[in-house]
Amino acid sequence: MSTTRLTTWTSAAVLILCEIFIFPLACAHAQEQRAEVAKDVVLAVPPNWSPSAAKYRNAVQFVSPPVEVQKEKGAQAVMTITSERRRSHQEAVQRLTEIAVEIHTPVEFIEIGGWPALQRQYTTPLERTGQEAKGDKEPFPPQQLSLRTTTAVAVEDTVVQFQTALAPGADPKLADEAKAMVRRAIVAKKPNPAQTERDLRLLRERPLKPQALSSQQTTGKGPLTSDRRPGLKPPLPKRNVGLARTVQTGNGELEVAASANGQTVVVAANSGYSNSTDGGQNFTFRGGTPGAFPRDGDPSLALGASGAFYYGFIGFPNGTPAALNVSGCSNSIGRSNDNGVTFPVVGHAVLCPQTGAGLCFPDQEHIAADRVNSAVGSDQVYNVWRNFLPAGTPPACSSITSGFPTAALVCSTNNGSTWTAPALMPGGSDFPRVGVGSDGAVYVVYRSGGNVMLNKFSSCSSGLTQQVGFPVTVHRCYLPGGRLGSLQRRQCPFQSLRDRGFHQRQSCVRCFFDQHWGRKREHSRSGLGRWRCELAAGSDRELRRNRTPLHAMGMCTRRHSFCFLVRSQSRDEYQS
Repeated sequence: MSTTRLTTWTSAAVLILCEIFIFPLACAHAQEQRAEVAKDVVLAVPPNWSPSAAKYRNAVQFVSPPVEVQKEKGAQAVMTITSERRRSHQEAVQRLTEIAVEIHTPVEFIEIGGWPALQRQYTTPLERTGQEAKGDKEPFPPQQLSLRTTTAVAVEDTVVQFQTALAPGADPKLADEAKAMVRRAIVAKKPNPAQTERDLRLLRERPLKPQALSSQQTTGKGPLTSDRRPGLKPPLPKRNVGLARTVQTGNGELEVAASANGQTVVVAANSGYSNSTDGGQNFTFRGGTPGAFPRDGDPSLALGASGAFYYGFIGFPNGTPAALNVSGCSNSIGRSNDNGVTFPVVGHAVLCPQTGAGLCFPDQEHIAADRVNSAVGSDQVYNVWRNFLPAGTPPACSSITSGFPTAALVCSTNNGSTWTAPALMPGGSDFPRVGVGSDGAVYVVYRSGGNVMLNKFSSCSSGLTQQVGFPVTVHRCYLPGGRLGSLQRRQCPFQSLRDRGFHQRQSCVRCFFDQHWGRKREHSRSGLGRWRCELAAGSDRELRRNRTPLHAMGMCTRRHSFCFLVRSQSRDEYQS
């Protein structure tokens, strides 16, 4: 008899005994599953939770209710567990403070498995995909709210994060259950009780503000060196400087890539792409987004070590040979060996199923390629995206317009034909972008709450392994102390339509649709009126009372809305 079958029969026997002898508490514990969610960290998973259908190379995910009973309501809660290796336990504890200030909400420092940890609960607007505004000429309705919990534990030199998101309208008890699950986590590594007590005391006493990056982190080791390599052609002489050229007509999502010698330039937009073979002096429009199957723009371009250009876009493969005989929602990749004239589709970096278990949507992809290092004669290509899990039960992946996003990364070592399983960025990550260094190192920048984070991985040919000591905090938007401190704590009567998590319940600016704008001007794209940022009602009086010369700035469209405060005398000093 196999081990799996023996375990199943044993579990069934225990459940029968529970029902016969009516021991409710014993039954509840008997139905719990034990799962190793990180090295030496085991979680007891209640029966109303189960592993998700999605598989990741560096993360574990659970959903409630279990996958097999989600047909009516869909996932009501999603718990994503990631871990990151730090250089020391002290650095792991310091990382807890960075996680604590990601979201402007109270944090509780506790002990889990004998190790220092933090836990918080907060409410935030449910994130939206870029698909939601397609063809929509009306202002967005108010965003639904989602309850979230975060738990992070510093186990020796490793930080394990448990990020849980609830669907709008879900039972808040699921959040309590998620926090209780993590509090009962079993950690095999034995802690030092005295050290844990000291860590918790320091965490509770130290001000919650990210530490400045050390000189080693900001400047690196050794002097800066040139990226030039033997055999590369020297840069072309500067000529035709300042001469603008019309490339093509059409709408945004602009991307550009150039060859090593600067002679071939490819420009892409949602309306299609153009190329130039004379250093950008003349462009030829080559058509719409590549692919002979339904697709939706969001272009991204890269150049490989072989000199080939790569074109990433959101696609909806329909099972045809042109779609490589698959169906679903994808980040598809085209490869050009003819200086950007054509981009035949060679693979799908990400493929979400059309329906059923594992439903997701790969939004806002961004690609990069190693321009220096190849993998056995082939290009190494990288793709990041907002991996959306749905909140509810959309009929298909293309119907997902909001949900729970996480920044994810995949790579290819064979010119974009096949791709690895996804690697998730830790915590509440979103809006990723990717770049590759001349040494092959892969860098992913993303947002986690109010923190701008940078993660580092080894090359694809070296296993795409997250490097020790990463991610690091690059920047944080926060209101300083003094007079602005009182404004930060003040509850404003309005908040931004899409505040992106920056003090979202205490924002003193808002994004709104001014229907009277344009009556004496040229009409905007959506007719009369436009979106704009303004100070929320009452906050202008508060600013005057504090003698703070601030005003509202930002970007407001039907698809994206982000407002912030900026000092009048220093417009580059952002205040969330």
